[in-house]
Amino acid sequence: VYRGTSTDGVTEGTTGSQVLSLEAAEGGFVEFVPTEAGSYAFVNHQMSLAEKGAHGTIVVTDE
Repeated sequence: VYRGTSTDGVTEGTTGSQVLSLEAAEGGFVEFVPTEAGSYAFVNHQMSLAEKGAHGTIVVTDE
């Protein structure tokens, strides 16, 4: 998640975050590079939208 800067005073560049907080009409993006195969769940934390389908699973294979 690209927003913000180092929180420890040592790390250079952008840092990660669980949540990408955006203002109304503001855009953002997330890059995801898995280090191993598996199923990775994602969800919109506005639960009323998650109940309507704003969630899913990214399946990563070794192939």
